[in-house]
Parts: sequence; structure tokens; C-alpha cells
Amino acid sequence: MSGPGSGRVQPSVRRDGVFVFTPCHGVRVFVPLEDTLAGVHLSPVCPREGRQVLLELAADESAACGLRALWTDPDEEEAAR
Repeated sequence: MSGPGSGRVQPSVRRDGVFVFTPCHGVRVFVPLEDTLAGVHLSPVCPREGRQVLLELAADESAACGLRALWTDPDEEEAAR
């Protein structure tokens, strides 16, 4: 699942977390610092659609902050089972 800038992770100005960009509309969603470890699984809600998506932060040495966002649609994941 991807969208505009959806793999990008941007540090917040205050360094208290990061922003990820949703695959649905590329909307920035804040992730607090304690949830920014590689391998963490989160379930943010797209602010424009109210739809829940699954997010995993993966280590990425080529990314500016060392993380990349991997998105999954929960409906697609359930159908694959």
C-alpha cells in the first residue's frame, strides 16, 4: 500500500516524535518518540477518511531519520489469511 510520500518519515521540530505520511492522502500523522523504534506496529487513523491503516516503522539507513514507513490495509491483510 503506498501513496504520495507514504514511506517518508520526518522528524518533528521539537524532536519529540516523527511525522509519517498516510498512503490514503499523504496527510501527516504524528507518532510520539516512544513509538518510533524500528519494528513497532501502530494503527493510525487517516484524518481525512477516518479509515484505520496499519503502520510498521522499518530501519532504513538511506532515510534522513533512519526510518521508513511501511503501510498495510487491514482489509487486505485479513483477506490474505
